[in-house]
Amino acid sequence: MKWRCRGEAAEWLDDDTRQVWLHPVYEPVPNYAAGQYLKVALAGLGITYFSIATPPGRGLLELHVDTRSYKARKLMELAEFRKEIEVELPLGKCFLNGVPEHSLLLVAGGTGVSQCLALLSYLAEQDFQHEAALLWSASEDYLVSCDSALAQLQRKMNLIVRLLPRQEGINPNNWLEARLNEVHALHAPKQTFVSGSKLLLDEVLVHVPEEAQVFSDHFSEGRLRAPRAPPLPLIV
Repeated sequence: MKWRCRGEAAEWLDDDTRQVWLHPVYEPVPNYAAGQYLKVALAGLGITYFSIATPPGRGLLELHVDTRSYKARKLMELAEFRKEIEVELPLGKCFLNGVPEHSLLLVAGGTGVSQCLALLSYLAEQDFQHEAALLWSASEDYLVSCDSALAQLQRKMNLIVRLLPRQEGINPNNWLEARLNEVHALHAPKQTFVSGSKLLLDEVLVHVPEEAQVFSDHFSEGRLRAPRAPPLPLIV
C-alpha cells in the first residue's frame, strides 16, 4: 500500500551512507514483516528501492541510503528538508513471518546489512533461542557506526558477528569462504539469508552446502529459495 511519510536525514554512517528516518504524517506505518523493503517513486527520476532496517512495530522506519546513487541522493535531499515522501510497502518475500526452530546465517554487503538488522532485531524481540551468525563486509566507518546496535543484539541473543573492513590487501572472497566454513562447522545453519549484490549471492552459493536453503530478494521465483532448493515455505 502507499504511505505518506516525512523524511529526516540523520547521521552519516560513512562517507557515502546516511541514515534516514521516515515518520508517519497521517497514517501509522503499514504492517510489514522483518526483511521486507519499500519502493519510492521520485518525480522525473523513476523508482528506487530500500531495505527497511527497523523491525515491525517501531512506529517509524529506518533506511541506510547509499548516496553514490543519484536516486538515493535525491531521497536524502528530500529528507534533509523534511519533505513529505510517498512510499509503497511492504514489498519482497525474503522475510520472517515466524520464529525459526533452527540456527540462521545472514550474509550482507554494504547497505544490505539494513535488512539483516531488521531480521536480527525481530528475532531478539521474539526471544529466539537458537544460534545466529552475521557476516558483513563494508567500509570501516560503516562497521564502526553499527557497533552499538550489534553489541546490543549480542547481549539479547546467541549471535556471532564477523566483520570485514573493505581495504586493500584483503581478498574478500577468501575471507567469505573461510567465515562460511567456520559458521557451518559450528552451527550448520539450515537457512542462509543473503543481502547485497548478485555477485555476493553467487559467491555464497559456491561455498554453502548443497542441502542448505538460501534466501535472497535476487531470486525471482517467489524470492524465497535458491533454484536448487525444493519449494518449501520460509519457516518450516
